[in-house]
Amino acid sequence: MQATSKRREGKASVRVPTFLTAGFRFYFLAAGLYAVFAMLAWTAWLETQQ
Repeated sequence: MQATSKRREGKASVRVPTFLTAGFRFYFLAAGLYAVFAMLAWTAWLETQQ
């Protein structure tokens, strides 16, 4: 077991952004950005209809 612990010590830890650490967080962020974009597009479309 000492050999495996030595190999783990030698590897550099990879830093992952916080919003990607849990699977659902990315989808919450994407849904929020989509909602803002959709409202802006919808408002722009409504303005052209008048």
